[in-house]
Amino acid sequence: MTGLVEVRLRAAGAIAALAAAGACAQPVSPAEVLLFETDHLAELRAPATLVYDFRGHGDAPFTDTVRLDLAQRGGGTRATVRFLSGERRYELPQLDDARGNPVLLGFLERDIAQMGRLTGGSATYFRKRIRMALAAGAQVVAQPIAWHGKQVPARLVRIQPYRDDPLHARLERYAGKTYRFVLSDSVPGGVYQLGTALADGAPDDETLTLVDALAQPR
Repeated sequence: MTGLVEVRLRAAGAIAALAAAGACAQPVSPAEVLLFETDHLAELRAPATLVYDFRGHGDAPFTDTVRLDLAQRGGGTRATVRFLSGERRYELPQLDDARGNPVLLGFLERDIAQMGRLTGGSATYFRKRIRMALAAGAQVVAQPIAWHGKQVPARLVRIQPYRDDPLHARLERYAGKTYRFVLSDSVPGGVYQLGTALADGAPDDETLTLVDALAQPR
C-alpha cells in the first residue's frame, strides 16, 4: 500500500514539476500561473468539503462524484480527494499543506493514464505535451459563469496538446483533443469546470463541474 501511495504522489506532482521546470527556461505563461502558480485554496477555511459532478459523455455515459475534503494539519491544510467511486475510482494521495486545488491534477493524471492505456504512449510524454501547450499555445479568455444564481468573472484556458504532435499518426483519434479549464477566484477552490473533447468545438467527452461547497470563506 505504501508503494502505491508513493507512486500516486509522484504522479500527482509530475505536471506541476514539469511546469516549474519549464519556467526556468522561459517566463511562466498566464495559463501556467492560473493552473499551477495560484493558491486556489487561499480563501477556504478547513474543515471544508467541495463537491464536483463528474460526467462521461462517450460510448458508455456515466455520472459520478469527486469530493475534496480539507482539514487542518498543524499550520497547514491537508487535502483528501475521493476521485470517483467503485470501479472508476482513481486513487490519489493525501496532500499536506495543500495550496493548488488537487482536483485539477487528479483530473489530468486520470486522463493521462487513460491515454496511456488507449495509445500505448508514456505518461511522461503526455505530461510534457500538456506542459508545452500551456507554456506556449494556450488560449486564455474571460468567460463569466453562473454561481449560486449570480454571474461571476472567470477565465477559460483551452489547449490542444497533440495537434502538432510529431507522433500525430500514432495518436490519430486524439490528435485534435481539447482540454478546457474554467477557473474563477469567485468560486470555492478556484476551479469551476474541467473538460475534454475529441476536437475543438466537439461535444465534451468528460466534464467535472463544481456543484457544492460546504465551507466558510475567511
